[in-house]
Amino acid sequence: MSKIGKKGIEMKEICKLKNKNLLLIKEKNRYINYKINKPFYYKIIKKKIFIKIKKKYRNINKYKSMWGTYRSILNNIIIGSVKNFKKVMKVEGVGYYIIEKKRGILEINSGYSHLIYLKMNNNIEYNIINNVITLECYDKSILGLTCMLIKKAFKKSSYKKKGIFFENERFHLKIKKKK
Repeated sequence: MSKIGKKGIEMKEICKLKNKNLLLIKEKNRYINYKINKPFYYKIIKKKIFIKIKKKYRNINKYKSMWGTYRSILNNIIIGSVKNFKKVMKVEGVGYYIIEKKRGILEINSGYSHLIYLKMNNNIEYNIINNVITLECYDKSILGLTCMLIKKAFKKSSYKKKGIFFENERFHLKIKKKK
């Protein structure tokens, strides 16, 4: 049994249970549908949401591992719909920059011979000021994937500290060989 999967999630006023497999979460002025796969279902007990699994699937390892994962993702979405998750990334290096070309499309110059264009997810709010990009989203996994795509576009130089870094990321500079 999954220890995390058994825990309940604080049900805020933003959550509505539509049926056993569909939960509606209000985020600002819209609803997010969070559907769960078949052997799992939602149950509300004393203003807490529990993710339950049907008895005949409880001993299968595949479903036991997914149980805790579903609970963690749902918990992060509920927390994020109340207060968005936020990541700050800073572009460092001569000639490296990130700007907004059109609404939803970022132009990245990262030391390659060509510019890189990145289409942003509609759920992510972003702001770019002086090569510092601030990303906000209700879903932690979407935010993490977007940050990974942005970091992947920049090539890092471990000798000169060029590239893109998170706000409080520690970076170890390598020392050049002395003659």
